[in-house]
Amino acid sequence: MTEPPLVSIIIPAYNSGKYIHECLQSVVNQTYTNWECFIVLAPSTDNTLDEIWKCLDITNPKPKIHIIKETKKSNCAKARNIGYDNSNGEYVTFLDADDWWEPKNLETMISMMKKHTWLEWCAHYQVIHKGDEIFTITELPGTVKEIGGIGGCLYKKSLLDKIKNEYGYVFDESLNHTDDGDLTLRVRKYPAYLIPVFLSHYRWNTEGLTATTDNIEQSWGIVKMLIKRGAWDLLPYHLKNLGVCVVEEITGLGLVRKG
Repeated sequence: MTEPPLVSIIIPAYNSGKYIHECLQSVVNQTYTNWECFIVLAPSTDNTLDEIWKCLDITNPKPKIHIIKETKKSNCAKARNIGYDNSNGEYVTFLDADDWWEPKNLETMISMMKKHTWLEWCAHYQVIHKGDEIFTITELPGTVKEIGGIGGCLYKKSLLDKIKNEYGYVFDESLNHTDDGDLTLRVRKYPAYLIPVFLSHYRWNTEGLTATTDNIEQSWGIVKMLIKRGAWDLLPYHLKNLGVCVVEEITGLGLVRKG
């Protein structure tokens, strides 16, 4: 009897032909093998689907990688929700189509979750790439650390079920480029562990949707999201490090921009 998948991997994809082969190859190369993967594919104008097919084992009667085709382009939040709704694993993790994992990523996180069963989720550091540059990970004030992105997190499916029951969704589809950070803020109250190793790579894609969005617009979108979730402790860090906007006054009614 085939063992049911323990981990569900969700990958949103849109015009990702340039990078998705490296992404999927890093999934296939995981030392932990009891997983299923759902690629939620928006209608693309490049060779994304061709690159996906190169990674599929069409001879396997029970394939591990599945393609869910959207009828129209949405956003990452909706694609991630679609993948989550189809997931069967005890654990769920998310990976963007232009990012990739180190081979022991799943093995390390699952080992941590099994060893400490009281944990609801865990995370690790990510290497951030922009072109040929590699950025170091910085530490946020207090005990909260920058984990670099959702691709460095593993969640219990039961935790995401609780999040959905509480909010009506896992990812907020009204957010175009902060839905992953929004989820992180909502799961912060649940027991978690930050594994102090670098296990995945986040690509700052200069051709991606959020990269072409105006920096000011992106920054204020993040600020509004932080205020919506009451994450006041993170606001000073965000504003200081982005350096693209100045808050003159923060009130319960909103923000006042200076300049």
